[in-house]
Amino acid sequence: MPSLQPGTILFAPMEGITNSVYRQVILKYYPQWDFVCCSFLRVPSQGTLSTKKIIEHIGAWTMADEAYRKKTILQILASSNSNLLDTCKKISDLKIQWTDLNLGCPSKKVVSHRGGSYLLSDMQALSKIIKTARSGLSGFFSVKMRVGLHDDKNFLKILKLLESEGVDAITVHGRTKDQMYTGAANWDYIKQAQETVNIPIIGNGDVCSKAQVQQMLNSTKCQGVMIGRCGVAAPWLAKSIKDNVESLSEDTIKQNILEYCNTLTQSFELASKGPIVTLNKLKGVCHHLFDNLDGGQQMKHLVLRSKTLQEFQQRILALLR
Repeated sequence: MPSLQPGTILFAPMEGITNSVYRQVILKYYPQWDFVCCSFLRVPSQGTLSTKKIIEHIGAWTMADEAYRKKTILQILASSNSNLLDTCKKISDLKIQWTDLNLGCPSKKVVSHRGGSYLLSDMQALSKIIKTARSGLSGFFSVKMRVGLHDDKNFLKILKLLESEGVDAITVHGRTKDQMYTGAANWDYIKQAQETVNIPIIGNGDVCSKAQVQQMLNSTKCQGVMIGRCGVAAPWLAKSIKDNVESLSEDTIKQNILEYCNTLTQSFELASKGPIVTLNKLKGVCHHLFDNLDGGQQMKHLVLRSKTLQEFQQRILALLR
């Protein structure tokens, strides 16, 4: 079973980014991350997920390597009419050690299908899903949640429900669904969760530096910190945190970005169906890549306008010399 030591650092699930190939790069080249999350695996309401599909999503390489498997979190997305029990039993049969349920996705499509953050507004449906998942999962079971759909009126009730139904840990993102990613994440909710339940709480939201990680740990007393967009922008952040490095020079950041892009390009090319697919995946990462550099927005604009993989590589080199 996974061990959540104080100060655990987790790489958040990022839809469209933290696929099998991307996670392999993170785990291989940035091993200081304690855990890395998959983008969510949608549990269907019609038919069932095959064992093969689950393995493809988490990555056959993950299943073949015990060290990688121990550091990988499989996130699932379900609604009240999903065939959840069958999927959870297959996950258990595969001996996947950590499964997380998505209760935070704010996308209109997911919410319209009564999944993700929608469930924070429907206690009956949420209770059913948690009971079903827990009964089918033999490993560590967590949820990643926002504080509510439109408001926080059910927040404390949800925390107590999750604890009473046997959830092993809760990641709290300090925004409602309606807030999307605007404004500042309210870390007071993380502290409130830590004081309300007796299971580990993981904090999430607006953490982009070693100082902010320490600030979240100290101010909320949470067990660990999950980092999303800033992890994509700077996956070497976990090393800085573990090595107690306060900040990096701009030259070092540029060198890190070059190495990161080169490694991702090679990995995406090996796994993809062509240069356009590779280019599109790289552009997805680049939405966050230049946030820590002077003139980063202009750099991002130029790179995202690349029409070919070769043009992308040339512009990255020119911008970061």
